[in-house]
Amino acid sequence: MKEELVDLRKQLRDSHLNFEKLREESQDKLTRAAGEVEQAKSSCKTEILRLQMALKKSEVRAQSSEQQLQQKTEENQELAQICDNLIALKGGNADEG
Repeated sequence: MKEELVDLRKQLRDSHLNFEKLREESQDKLTRAAGEVEQAKSSCKTEILRLQMALKKSEVRAQSSEQQLQQKTEENQELAQICDNLIALKGGNADEG
């Protein structure tokens, strides 16, 4: 009976040591996983910022291109009007000559 009690205490002690070892390993894994999650979050935030900056740059370029297109369209209309006026004048002068 005494021998059984000694064996049971040894098993309990071994189980307790095993439990503590597993608990420490689990805690280490959780700590590493939390670090990886934070690193992933940080990486995602950085990528989001980079993409937002790229989007803003593209929007500015598009707006500038639209303004240039509008300006060139107006210039072309003015030139077309000048050409029409010159053609009309030349045509009027050809009738006189």
